[in-house]
Amino acid sequence: MTETVLSRRRYLAGVTGGVATMSGCLRFSDPAETPDERTTTAGEAETRTASRPTDTATPDADILYQEGFEGTPIGELPEKWAYHTGQEARVVSEISADGNKSLRLRGKSGGCNESVARRPIPLRDEVRLTLAVKVTSSGSIGCHDSRQARIMVRTKATGEIYPGNSLELLTFTPAGDCVARGRSLGKYTEDEWTTVTVDYRRESQRVVQAYSINGTEQATIEREPEPYENRLSALALESAEFTNYWDKIQVTELP
Repeated sequence: MTETVLSRRRYLAGVTGGVATMSGCLRFSDPAETPDERTTTAGEAETRTASRPTDTATPDADILYQEGFEGTPIGELPEKWAYHTGQEARVVSEISADGNKSLRLRGKSGGCNESVARRPIPLRDEVRLTLAVKVTSSGSIGCHDSRQARIMVRTKATGEIYPGNSLELLTFTPAGDCVARGRSLGKYTEDEWTTVTVDYRRESQRVVQAYSINGTEQATIEREPEPYENRLSALALESAEFTNYWDKIQVTELP
């Protein structure tokens, strides 16, 4: 597998008119899967930082899914979400990035029981995923010593331990790094909200993932697709042995 990291400016410069054209990409589906926990990493060539104007969709963008947890009763899990292990997954009102509620995921402090919430989401050829996460200092490192929180997409959204196949989008490490495919894209601050945006474009021979953190572009990763990638159909939010909050989730088609 080959993989490179390049600035978004360099990527767009190589595409006619500055607009990427992709085909044969992500589709919403739920076929039978073969369990296989895979989150591959590889070396990258280059990372540059540039300004990005916004982390949210434009007013006329096609919103495929959004969730702020405002309609879910306190203490419950939102509709169509599945939950696995850990100590807690519930909507709470004591803290939020926007509005009055958020989703709290609490793993078992110092143990080996992370808290995971998953939901089917409609994925298209070119999509933008935006969400806010508050990674807290409440907890202690257990057997998942490389992460405090993680954003994944999977081929299944069930409560099994490792349903289907998985693709890691971003990991928040105990050292304070935001890591994508083995490379640090910048820092996050514990106990503060972090807004993450991932632009995902896929064609038959290439996947491009562009990352922004708190409104600043960090890197664009270009790589070969995984064999199962056209079957990805679920968002997975993971809290290791810590308490973390999630809010302002939105999936839109890229303009």
